[in-house]
Amino acid sequence: MDRFKGYTLVELIIVLTLFSIILSFAVPSLGFIRKFKEYQQIRELRKDILYARNQAIVKGKIYYVQFDYERNAYYILVDGNIVKKKYFDEGLKLIDTNTPEISFYRTGVPRSSGTIKIKNNKNKIYEVVVTPVVGKVTIKE
Repeated sequence: MDRFKGYTLVELIIVLTLFSIILSFAVPSLGFIRKFKEYQQIRELRKDILYARNQAIVKGKIYYVQFDYERNAYYILVDGNIVKKKYFDEGLKLIDTNTPEISFYRTGVPRSSGTIKIKNNKNKIYEVVVTPVVGKVTIKE
């Protein structure tokens, strides 16, 4: 008597159901991933401001971090040349706070400082604050 080897349809459905239940616990929430990407972009802005300050000290030139509120972007400039251009995505939006730019003297002291406000899709506002005189950059939620 010949026997067919294989799985029945019921066995396949049960295995697929078990896999889908196990994977539903393992897959992280999409909200968590979006929040992580938002915060990562805000940290990148902080690092770019610190980069501009450090390069002003090392190269002995005035560095600018200029904000373009219409295009939702910022630029790092030195001698009129753009060193870096960054557009915000992931639902982040620059809020106009009358801080068109932040610049650093050759000593690393901020020539102009201020607060940059960034709003996400859920209307949560993050503030990136550059302290006058010392140039400390902090992120506030």
